[in-house]
Amino acid sequence: IELCKGPLFFTLVMTACGLFLFMKEEGIYIMGCLGFGDGLAPLFGGYFPLYPYRTFPFGSGDYKTVSGSFGFLVSSFVGITVLRTIILSDGTSWNDLGKTFSISFVAAVVEGVSGWLDNIFIAGSVFLTLKWW
Repeated sequence: IELCKGPLFFTLVMTACGLFLFMKEEGIYIMGCLGFGDGLAPLFGGYFPLYPYRTFPFGSGDYKTVSGSFGFLVSSFVGITVLRTIILSDGTSWNDLGKTFSISFVAAVVEGVSGWLDNIFIAGSVFLTLKWW
């Protein structure tokens, strides 16, 4: 049943990014957050399980850690910066770094509270935050 949760939604979101947001800023940010951030957050949380907290749907096994959320934030920031540099080739200004950090922070908070639906909610929050920005 695990395959019907995270990996399936991850694949659907990445397919949608590839089809509809190819070479666009929104796709880069979503892929950076999901590919780097959501991919490395369990490693940070598993190796350094500091300060666990409950997450949706608030069952006995539904928890994440602050260290995993911090790992998400850092790896999303690095992933987005790397992807922007490679794909857009536009250089990175201080304004872009502030924007990248802010969006990584929003995505980390959303990832921390959204439980097993995190892939969809991360993508949606990143997309909406970029539209608002």
